[in-house]
Amino acid sequence: MSASFFKLALQTFGLMFATHLFAAESRQALFEGEFSLKAGLSGVHPRLYTGPDGLAEAARRYANDPSWCEPYLPDEKYDLSPATIPLDQGVTAQRSAMILAKLAVAWRITGEDRYLQRLHEWIPVLESYNPPEMRSIGGAEGLVGGHILLGIAIAYDVVYDEGEEELQEALRGVLIRQGSRTYTDLSQMSHYAYEQNHLIIPVCGLGVAAMVLVDEYPEARDWGVFSNNIMERTLDAIAYDGWFFEGFTYWVYTFQFPAAFGAAQQRTVGGDAFKANCFRYAPLYLAHMTLPNPRFVFDFADWGPRTEKDGVGFQTGYDWPWHTWPTRVKLVAPSLLLQAQGGPEFLRDYLRHVTPKYADMTGPYTIDAIFGMLLQWQPPQESAPMRTTYANYPPYHYFPDMEVLHWRTNWSDPKATALAFKSGPPAGHHFTDLILESPEWRPALGHAHPDAGSFLIFSHGVFLANDTGYTGAKESADHNTILVDGIGQHKGGTPWQTFEGKPYKEYNKIHLKDVWIGPRVAAATAVFSDAYDDKMDLTQMSRHLLMLEGRFLIVLDQMDAELTHTYEWRLHTDREPLDNGNGRFVMTNYPGRLIVQNLQPEASETTAPTVVETSTSTKFKRPQNRGFHLALTSPNQKAFEFLTALYIQDAEQDPQVFAVEKATGRRIELRDNQLSCSIWISGDEALTGTYAYILRDLAGKLLAVGLSGTSLNSEDILIKLDRPGQVTLTPDTNGQWQVESHAGATTTVSLRAPGSEELTLHL
Repeated sequence: MSASFFKLALQTFGLMFATHLFAAESRQALFEGEFSLKAGLSGVHPRLYTGPDGLAEAARRYANDPSWCEPYLPDEKYDLSPATIPLDQGVTAQRSAMILAKLAVAWRITGEDRYLQRLHEWIPVLESYNPPEMRSIGGAEGLVGGHILLGIAIAYDVVYDEGEEELQEALRGVLIRQGSRTYTDLSQMSHYAYEQNHLIIPVCGLGVAAMVLVDEYPEARDWGVFSNNIMERTLDAIAYDGWFFEGFTYWVYTFQFPAAFGAAQQRTVGGDAFKANCFRYAPLYLAHMTLPNPRFVFDFADWGPRTEKDGVGFQTGYDWPWHTWPTRVKLVAPSLLLQAQGGPEFLRDYLRHVTPKYADMTGPYTIDAIFGMLLQWQPPQESAPMRTTYANYPPYHYFPDMEVLHWRTNWSDPKATALAFKSGPPAGHHFTDLILESPEWRPALGHAHPDAGSFLIFSHGVFLANDTGYTGAKESADHNTILVDGIGQHKGGTPWQTFEGKPYKEYNKIHLKDVWIGPRVAAATAVFSDAYDDKMDLTQMSRHLLMLEGRFLIVLDQMDAELTHTYEWRLHTDREPLDNGNGRFVMTNYPGRLIVQNLQPEASETTAPTVVETSTSTKFKRPQNRGFHLALTSPNQKAFEFLTALYIQDAEQDPQVFAVEKATGRRIELRDNQLSCSIWISGDEALTGTYAYILRDLAGKLLAVGLSGTSLNSEDILIKLDRPGQVTLTPDTNGQWQVESHAGATTTVSLRAPGSEELTLHL
């Protein structure tokens, strides 16, 4: 429907009817288009991910050198011994479908009868399978259906016309029944959540099934048209800047399907899914979310294991100290991306970094083995560190759509400090325009958390300021942000309806501004009053954050409202904070330590265990302790400011080396046993701008000056920019000033430092 038609309908019939027409037109477009195999592929199998020649080459390679395939082959424990089970049994069935594909590929490459015999044991299960109805987006039926369609499509593709008619027909029958069921259920829905893994997974499975059946089952053309159209909208909706709103665990789980869909689409019917932003920027997301100890990732959103279904127990991973769950990356999505992008060295090194030899190549990671065999990927080697620097991938990045700043000391040091600072709408800014263009879209943002304004710190191999993982009820209290009258951001306290409290365009106002990142500094201002219920009448909720040298951190929070409130500042950690008196708290987590100094004496201070609600049901509660938190609480008033200084150190060091003083205005003086620094934040009379700093050694030697703004006029330093911008300057051994980093519109810097005349630098 054209914009002019919509405008005419709006004028003639009113908003409700015009919107209904627009939604119907937008939905109808999902069923329109072409879907046919490329020339020469009709009747040819395999064709999804490799051709007959590629499969024959893999078999020849195995005959000459079986060792290359060893980590990918079916495993006795997971694949060859367990009893067969019906394919409608939830997560177990998801794995079973992939195991069948692995067995089929292994048989074709190795020729070993034991794999074929095991496939024959599954024939009665395949023949008796009757797919359950998928009544809505969100249940297990869609996830199971997607796994079955992808796994069985791969198996059918490789056993086709190999003399196993009974097996081939059993696989084909499952594909037709499951594909027909999935297409019928999805095509009858009036609304779609294009960003949701519960839609993405069955749609991708349906599309791959269509690609393998379209030349022999005419109805598969409709599946393919529908899947292509859904995925076009999906790929534009998810991770527009690479950062996935559902969290790292769900990236690993979800993106194996768009990657498998895109690779098959490119080979069979044409398309280039890997040009979508969600894939283009995926290497940045994966690398910045993975921490210097690659066992861990930043635990944003629904990260980690879920609770056991018995209503009592908990899965391992939140043990003492509660960050014990190793996060691993399924290789299929980044490896297919690597292949499509031509092999950026940064992504290659990342995969080597996070993949120990033979790690989880069976069981839930079976999909890696399938593609490893089909595409003859190099088997995983021993884990290796990344290089310290990469020319096009500095160890810091700002994701502008999701509004997340990432910074770390370098890429290679396992003890490096890594910071993440987040303040954006739940699924990004681009999402706002998309849902207006597709009125049949009903967002389902249940895996996102109400965590605007939060920051996380990892250093010396451990979490020092963390999140709380996969929770049932989503609460701002479980994040490092601000509560108002004990209440978090709107609409917290529910498992899946957190962002249904008001129109998404209101959440779209949440943002970061004055973002400043470079080798020494990471800074930004979070603006997030619109994250809260409008009834609170907040006129300001902002957080200024600046980290310097990977160890000094200043956080200034400013709150104001039309009503009086009590504001609460929270910071979470694995181990209990110790109160050292005078507003100082020491949080030691084995080899690492975070010191927090409250510089606002009007705020009261408490520490307590963090207890999260893990149940996603309203019928019962299942609280679990996940670490501890420090809370600073304001008096009941309209406006208040929290000002805190944080310091990161090795636990072997003396905490007393850190000294901090709130000087005049918004200037804070910090020092340890090596460095001293002065930091200015917006509002100080010496600063025209948002942030500035001066870094010295203990003898007073000037090491660096930095400014985000227009000018800083301190007692002994004057720095002016011709236009607002950001610059960091360092003197070299010859007394000449070097530009360490530069961003913004400024082209000329005026500088006066001790012992030198004012000079002008042209950038």
